[in-house]
Amino acid sequence: RKLIKSSPDSAFLHYELAGILDADGKLDEALKTLEKSLSIYPDAPLVKKRLAEVLAQLGRGNEALNVASSIDTAEYSRLTGLLARARALHFSGRLAEAQEAYQTVLNEYPYNTDALWGMIETSIYTGKLKSARAAIAKWEETDPDPRREKQKELLALSSSTILEMQAEYYSNSSDFTREIYGIDYSFNAGADLQLRTGYSHSDFAQIGFEDATRETLFVQGKQPVSEQVQFSGRLEVNEYDNNNTNINGNIAIQFHHLNTFISEIKYRHFDTIDTVLSFNNILNSYVVTIGSLWLDIQSDDYSLYLLYNPHPRVSLAGEFIHGEYSDGNTKNSLWLEAGYQIRYKPDIRVAYNYFYLDFKNAAGIFTQGSQSESAYWDPINFDTHTLRLEYSDDYNKRLSYGGKTALSYSPKSQGTSMTLSIFGSYKIRNRVSLRVDARWFDSNKGIDRAGSETGTWWANNYNISLQYRF
Repeated sequence: RKLIKSSPDSAFLHYELAGILDADGKLDEALKTLEKSLSIYPDAPLVKKRLAEVLAQLGRGNEALNVASSIDTAEYSRLTGLLARARALHFSGRLAEAQEAYQTVLNEYPYNTDALWGMIETSIYTGKLKSARAAIAKWEETDPDPRREKQKELLALSSSTILEMQAEYYSNSSDFTREIYGIDYSFNAGADLQLRTGYSHSDFAQIGFEDATRETLFVQGKQPVSEQVQFSGRLEVNEYDNNNTNINGNIAIQFHHLNTFISEIKYRHFDTIDTVLSFNNILNSYVVTIGSLWLDIQSDDYSLYLLYNPHPRVSLAGEFIHGEYSDGNTKNSLWLEAGYQIRYKPDIRVAYNYFYLDFKNAAGIFTQGSQSESAYWDPINFDTHTLRLEYSDDYNKRLSYGGKTALSYSPKSQGTSMTLSIFGSYKIRNRVSLRVDARWFDSNKGIDRAGSETGTWWANNYNISLQYRF
């Protein structure tokens, strides 16, 4: 600052000060300083590169890319322009695209340390640990660099063994409650094979019916076989205190096409008390009764999932599921979604979702004592239209938070429903973190299989997990 007072027209001094401000987290001031530098020396490649990085960190990703693209592509500034684009994508949170951009740099400049640093970080956060290891091995061929040691520590942390303890509570207006307590153990088995195993205890209760408990053991894995193909699967054993023992699981194959299109084919065998866990399926997961558990109803689901990103901010997705239940019933469900990413930092996204569910036959009735209950939700041609808003942000390096809210309309019942979920994640220490989730659902009007109005419906779900990395 003293030098700038004596030489206010030095573009270089403003550029250097902006670097210090950027490192100190004073991004707005860094932005003004860089703009001042460019006003003195227009089109300076290094100034534009740093400006693109600062704009990206401020959540102005499109502006950052425009600045990066304006750098002269002449030979003397080519590397600066390529790096500016990669880092603009990186700091905007568009990690998969950034990884491709860094690879473009490395194809021409294989020992560029800035590109190696970015390739390692984006590979780690997109789960491509093999690529991260390859970049570190390349970097090892050059002179010592403290940044390389930090990236090696990050890779070691990301590929470390994880122990996670979880607790979940669910309740709904059918007087049904579910409590789950579990512990998971995740580790990398080499060559990008991710394995996870664990145990959970579940308590199920519904007023007027006998309570039930369940012990679950599972193992699941995920293995990419190429850049375009990935396999995943899960095997679990459920032991109930009503003398039922069920073996469940799933297997899926996922294809990545041209970095803009993903498809997945999946088979899943499961107990219908677990139709969808943790509010993942618009409406279906809110409607749960204890009847399917006591009747020991299971399902074989066959699904096709598609995701297309015609633009970095636009996503088009859908999933069709055909289910065959052990009681002879069949289910067809479909959801379609169009989403738009408004911002990357903070992460703000809006989406429209269409959900359809149809059962061929009525569900069986479970009777215990003087109480009777449908075994599961069994609508005919039921659909909903949903608008959703999502938000998440990092308050600092330790605390992250966010939430989702959605408003749905069901033409068949002419009812509306509201969903709200919030979460907070706090890194207690470098290897210890705590996460809390809370979800609420409320519907003002429903409809049963015969077309009669069923009144209001609500559900709540709370989760807490403690994670430790070895």
